[in-house]
Amino acid sequence: MTKRQPGRGVPWESRGFALIIVLWALVLIALIVIHLTATGRTELRIAGNLAANAAAQAAADGAIYQAIFNVLDPRQDERWPLDGSTHELQIGNSRVTLRLENEAARVNPNLASPALLQALLDAVAGNREQAAAVASAIPAGAPSTRWRRTCARASSPPSRRGATTAWR
Repeated sequence: MTKRQPGRGVPWESRGFALIIVLWALVLIALIVIHLTATGRTELRIAGNLAANAAAQAAADGAIYQAIFNVLDPRQDERWPLDGSTHELQIGNSRVTLRLENEAARVNPNLASPALLQALLDAVAGNREQAAAVASAIPAGAPSTRWRRTCARASSPPSRRGATTAWR
């Protein structure tokens, strides 16, 4: 047998073609690995954000429940005041700051009478004509009077509604 000499019988233009194909294949594999690594990191960040959001939501819910239990405490001296002061709670690994305010004196524009709305807007704006115009326009965009009466009845205790059988 005779040994073939390298490069003999192969045209000059096609020498090294297999090397170029292998190098391009390696580059393509490297790009795929880089893409998969970047996607994995992104997915890890998304999963971490979802876990952090769930923990924050659970901490907020826990703080709300704690505030409700505190406000409903039968011992008056143990209740938190509804004066807007802040209260810090440690719930799990989260630190939550909440503020309790009394909203009994707030006006619901969906349930307020036009006279109350006009008085409120007059106190805020200081212009009686403009307050009257805005107050008369609000009931047009608000729910109907029948709906407002239904909401007002639903928010009153059952003894005032006369529906004693439905609440037994």
